[in-house]
Amino acid sequence: MENKKEGADRTTAIIRWAARAIGTIVVLFWLLIAVGYGITEPSQMTLDDMIMVVLVAGTTLGLTLSWINEKTGGIITLLFGLAHSTYALLEAGHNQGLAMLVSGGPFILVGILFLIAFRRSSKQDISESTA
Repeated sequence: MENKKEGADRTTAIIRWAARAIGTIVVLFWLLIAVGYGITEPSQMTLDDMIMVVLVAGTTLGLTLSWINEKTGGIITLLFGLAHSTYALLEAGHNQGLAMLVSGGPFILVGILFLIAFRRSSKQDISESTA
């Protein structure tokens, strides 16, 4: 019985750290793009630029919060991932599916992974308190 519990704890930890690693890499990528664009194109911000700033800031906030509170951070990351995909759908001229997958897909995946880790860890807490 104890060995089964350790395996579940390990799986939850792997899911949690996979979400953290993927999320950090993707957020750093988007921040690099935003900073690079700001340096090379220091003109007035357009509405599209402002929308992207809000989306990148929101996903960064969600990822940061998920290190502290997986449920809240996971929900925020998931919602902003869906917003990224929706914005890509509206703005992409062609290959809308690919644009949606590339822009919002990683954040949707990360949000779901955080919610899975939260759910698994809360189930483990409940089973430990009843045992």
